[in-house]
Order: sequence, then C-alpha cells, then structure tokens
Amino acid sequence: MASHSSYARLILALALAAMPVCLSGARLSLSLEQAASRKPGDFSPAHDGQEATVSGVASAPSIRVLTYAHIGIHDRAGHGLTLDGPPDRLAAFEAGDVVEASGVVGQRGGLPVLFVSEIKKTGSAAAAPPVRVRWRDLNSFRYLGLLVTAEARITEVGENTGGDYLLIGDSSGPLKVFFPLAARSGAGAREIYSLGDKIQVTGISSQYCSIPPYDRMFEILAPTYQSVVLLERSWLVPPYAIVVVLLGVVLGLGLWWYRERHIARQRQATRALNALGEEILAAGSPSGILEKLSGVVCDLMGVSDVHLYVSRPGSKALERIAGRNVEGAMIPLAEPEGAVANAAALCFRNRTMLAIPDTARSPLFRGSERKSDPRAAMFVPMLAQGEPLGVLALCHSTRVRAFNQDEQAAAQHFANQVATSLRLMEQRTMREQLFRSEKLAATGQLISGIVDELQAPLESVSAMAGRALARPAEPETKRELAAIASEARRAAEIVSRLLSFARAEKTEARPVEINSLLSSLIKFREREWAAHDMQVSNRLSLEPVRVLGSHGQLEQVFLNLLVHAEQSLASAEHRELFISTSLLARRVLVAISYSGTESGIHRDPFLDPSSPEAGALGLGVCRGIIQSHSGEIRFVRTSGSASRFEVELPVVQLEPRPGPDAAPERGAKQWTALIVEPDPNVQRQLLVHLSARGCRVVPAGPPEEAARMVDRMRFDIVFCSVRLSGMNWLEFFEHVRQRVGVFVLLTEGYDSDLARAFQTGDGHILRKPVDEKELAALLDETGLR
Repeated sequence: MASHSSYARLILALALAAMPVCLSGARLSLSLEQAASRKPGDFSPAHDGQEATVSGVASAPSIRVLTYAHIGIHDRAGHGLTLDGPPDRLAAFEAGDVVEASGVVGQRGGLPVLFVSEIKKTGSAAAAPPVRVRWRDLNSFRYLGLLVTAEARITEVGENTGGDYLLIGDSSGPLKVFFPLAARSGAGAREIYSLGDKIQVTGISSQYCSIPPYDRMFEILAPTYQSVVLLERSWLVPPYAIVVVLLGVVLGLGLWWYRERHIARQRQATRALNALGEEILAAGSPSGILEKLSGVVCDLMGVSDVHLYVSRPGSKALERIAGRNVEGAMIPLAEPEGAVANAAALCFRNRTMLAIPDTARSPLFRGSERKSDPRAAMFVPMLAQGEPLGVLALCHSTRVRAFNQDEQAAAQHFANQVATSLRLMEQRTMREQLFRSEKLAATGQLISGIVDELQAPLESVSAMAGRALARPAEPETKRELAAIASEARRAAEIVSRLLSFARAEKTEARPVEINSLLSSLIKFREREWAAHDMQVSNRLSLEPVRVLGSHGQLEQVFLNLLVHAEQSLASAEHRELFISTSLLARRVLVAISYSGTESGIHRDPFLDPSSPEAGALGLGVCRGIIQSHSGEIRFVRTSGSASRFEVELPVVQLEPRPGPDAAPERGAKQWTALIVEPDPNVQRQLLVHLSARGCRVVPAGPPEEAARMVDRMRFDIVFCSVRLSGMNWLEFFEHVRQRVGVFVLLTEGYDSDLARAFQTGDGHILRKPVDEKELAALLDETGLR
C-alpha cells in the first residue's frame, strides 16, 4: 500500500514539472500583421483571447495612460502593434530596442493589443523615423501601432477624464490627438493651442472605440506636448470671415450703385414724363401727339411701336392716326377687321385696359395669321372725366413681354393725358368756330348791305336791256343788248346767292334733293374750274336722293368743301376733281375726291391748324352743320396722292313706319352683365364673348363688393363662381336672387346636386372654361341675345 502511494506522488511531481513546458508549447508565434488582424463584421481582434508571442522594434518610448502603458512596435514590413502592460514593466524600453513579448491578444477600446505577461530585450536597432501621413489617412487600420506624424489645423480643443485632446482636420471626419494626464507638466491644451492653429503632431497611431463595430474613432497618442509643433498661428479674424466681410462690402457697394443708378433712371424717366405731358398738352393735332409719344414712350416702356386710335364725335368708328410706317384708317366699332382692330374696339367699348404679354396665346388673336400682328401688346383706354376718347396701343413686334403694374399705371397716365389734350383741341376748335361764326355774322351784315345796294342797279340794268331789246335795232346791237341782259341776270343770281349765304335760314327742315343741289354747285363753279385748268368728273347718281334739312346750310357746306379742294389743288401740276353720290343702307354718301397735290402728303384739315380755310364757313363749322343734320363728315387719305371728303347723311324715310302695335325688334335693348369670378382667364373669356354681343360687362371684385353693386344698380344677368373668398356663392345667391334677372353659377364640371337645385328655374349652370356655344345656348334660353 505504501509503495502504491509513493508511486502516485512521483507521477504527480513529474506532471507538475512538465506543465510549464506544455503551456509554453501552446503559445502561438504571430507576426505583427497577424496579431493586429480583425474579424469581419464587428472588426474585433481575429486572435482575441489567444496566447501569443510577437517580436519587433520599439517605435517610441512607452506612453502611460491612467493605470497602464502603451508601447508601439513595428517590423520590417511596416506593420505595427500596440503592447499593453504595467507602466513600470514597459518604462525600461526605448525607441530602437528589439523586444520579444508574450501574452494574451485582446482589445482595449477597439484597438487590438497584446496584454504583456513577459517581455525582454533581445537586441538594438536604429530608431525608425516617424511615418509622414496625411491626417485623413490615419482614419484607418493601416497605421495603428506605428509612429506617425501629420499636419492639420485645430478645429476643437477639449479635455476628458483621461487627459486633454485636440480635434484636427475638418468636420467631415476629424482626427483626435490625445494627451494622457501623465503628459501634462504645466499648462493644459486649452492654454497652449487655439482654434485655427496649424500644428504638426508626432505620436503612436491608435484607436479608442468602446462600442462595436470597431472601425472608427481613430487618434494619435501623443506622449508629451512637445510632440506637437506649432506651424502657424490662427488668424485673429478667420480668413473666411474676412472673405465674407469683403463679399458683404462688395455686395453692399453693388446694391448701393444699383440703387443710385435705378434712382437716376427714375429721375430721368420722371423728367421725361413731365416734359412729355407738357408736349402732349401743347400738341396741335393727334398726329403731333403720336409723334411725341413714339419718341419717348418706346424708350421708357421698352416697346417697339405706339399706335393711337381716336374716336370722332358722332361716329361709330375709331380713326387710326397715321404715324411712322402706319397709314391712317377708320375702324368700325361694330365689326372691326383684324385682331389688333378688334382688341382696340373691345378696349374702347368696355373702357378696360387689355394687357396681352403673348398674342399667340390670347383668344383675341386666335386664328389671326397676319405678319403685322405684334407679339405683345397693351391697349389702354384714353379717358377724360370718365368718357372714352380713344385707345392708346403699345406693341412689341418681336418678343413676348409682360407689362407690370407700374408700367400699366404709367400707360394709363399717358392715355389720360392724350385724352385731356384731345379734349383741349375740341375746346379750341369750338372757340375757333364761335369766333368764325361771329365773324361770319359780321360779314353777313356787310354782304347784306352791299347786296341791297347792288340789287336795284342790276334790276334796272336788266329791265333797261329788256326794253331796249323790244325796240327795233340793228342785229349787232341786238346781240350786244342780249349779252348785257344775260350778264345782268347772272350778276343778280350771284348777288341772290351771296344773300342766301349771309342770312341764316329760319325755316323748318324740309326734304332736300342732294343730286340737284350738287349739280347746281358744279354749274356755279365750272367757269372757275375751267379757268384754273381743273378736270372735273361728275359721277352723281341719276336717281333723286332726298335728305331732311336746310337747303341753304347744306349748300354752304358742299361749296366750302369744293373750294377747299380747289385750294389744295392750286399748286398741283395735274388737277383732278371727282364728285360722286351713292346710297348705302338708307344713307347717302357724298364723296369729293381730289388728287395731284404737289407734296403728296395730305394732312387732316379738320385737325391741322395750318390747313387752309376756304369759303364763307370754316371746316369746323361745316362739321357742326353736318352733325346737326344727323350726319357725319370724314377726311380720308387714300393711296398715292389722292384724298377725299366723305359726307354721310340719312335719307328721307319713304316707306311707312311700323304702327304702334308692331312688335319691337328683338335684341334692340342693350343689357348689362355682372361677373363675380376670381379667375382672370374665365373673366376675360366672358368679357370677350359678352362684349361681342353688345353687352355692357361689369367685372366685380370680392363678393361683398358685388353684392353692394347689385343693391345700387340693375343687372340683367349675373355670372358667379362656385368658389368665392369670404361670402360663399349660396349666400351671394340668396342676397341677389330678387334683384337680378338671371343668375348663372360657374362650376368646374357637371354637378348633379346643383343641377337638381336649379331645376325650379331660379338659376342656371355654366361649366368652366366657358364655351362660346354653351354660353350662346344659355343666353338664348334666358331671352338675352
């Protein structure tokens, strides 16, 4: 029994003696690259927890961090590893020592380290210089454990429980420089460094990442503050701040310069506008106004053309004033020809400005293929005390152009000044007519006295010549006496005619046969025309044409027009005069045309102050006489060197008039429509369609304002949008349903509930966008056509 126990003790002793040898044989001999390798996924050490032996050259003395120390070693291949161990054990090694260390592979703060259990120096080598690396490249596994040096600017200075730190680089991926508490020997990092300082730091490339994955939060472990070299102090004011300030100063100067230039342009424009206003008011004719506008407005408003359309008193047409490269023409308001003429007539009828930035997209110009149409246009009514006197058109022929509110206000100012100037011209014309009338009255009194003195001698000469012819005499004597009697009678007729011109007729209006009146005047002036070598073409109608009026006044008017034509042809080489009459829709048109003027330029004699006034009456008085006969007189420029006067008078109604029981003509009454629609496109569509039917259209603003307008005025039909701001359409409908004739609700589409609500006939529904055919059917249904 004793022998067995002795044998067991021997085996146990041999086993205990062999255990260190076995354990030593279990350690791995790893290269630095293998020891620092990591697992995929969380990037923890690949040999975590294994015992290993490594060897390498110390890169720098050990760095104490709290209760442990780090020393970096490297091999010839340039790989590094950090040894972790007690400070007193690692403090004996210097840079260049060749060491062999054994221990367990692990990680501290995500950094693969070898926790040293045994370490010894096996030799010496030359200390390797630090590896110069860009600071961005140190945010990787490549340089961990190596002595590195990098340059960058400081972006943050701070401290934590382990020591001080600096953040260098930029905000996209800064790199930490860590100083352990053992490195502090005096002032801290906050007292030494400032933001923006450029430094060069030398230390061990390390990492401290406490949360997996361990692929971030890299740093440089600096042994002392002397490891950091200050290369460049930060600016007192950062360069970017200086740049920002300089840019701000430049921007401020630029804005100031732009403001001063803008103010200078505004002052210049204001002076030009004031001067233009004075010139417009001082102009003597619409053509003169147009010339002034074209010279200034084109530059101020950025347009290429300015057109002027003037309404003549008593006419239902607009006259386009002739300008540069534009001929004058009459534009009927009822059926204008062309998109531009239609827009001008629409603007005049509705007294509303039309601003069209792109005519290609405007319904007013849809279907027009005229090359002369502008690309952008603005039509402005010329108003004097609320009365329209014409239209001012500003056009750009080549490019799209939007007119802002300031430009629209300026254009309306121009237009109103033109209207004021036209009104002043009318007043001057009336004063001149009054002066001529007074002069005519004095001249008539003088002529009456002369005629009274001449009538008796002429009658005596005629009587004595008649008695002498009754006596026997020689044939030669008979011929002379007959000539004396004829000339005496002719002189008596001239005196009688002068007397009729001088004395105003006070008889009632009676039918006057126009063709016979003109034939008499042609016979009266034929000797004068023959003496001046004038070729006269008589194209009077053979059928009798009668108008209701004063024979003497009409005779004076036509005689004055003929005399004016004679004077206009006085200096011409070829003198031609055409007189014609024609019937046009129960109105007679008398045309007095003349051609062959020397200059080939015909100015409107009714507006041109330099135009010659001929005969006993002025042309302004002639226009007043024709208007008193419910007629119209016009001056028309034709092609070449021809011009003509056109006198239009209503003929006497020969057919019986309808009796009192006859039904009135349908559609004779002009009706009024109110539009309550916030959408300008729909409002413009209704304005165009309704105006084309001769309707007065009143666009309204908010529904509250429209309700007040209905309280004050009578409207035949109201168009109301289903979407209103403020008062809804139902409240508006309840307010106006007893005050308007027809209520039309504008909807985005068909609504069966609304259709059933209006089945009682209280209202109608019209879909947007408005279709002209649907609108016409609705108006026919309501009886408004």
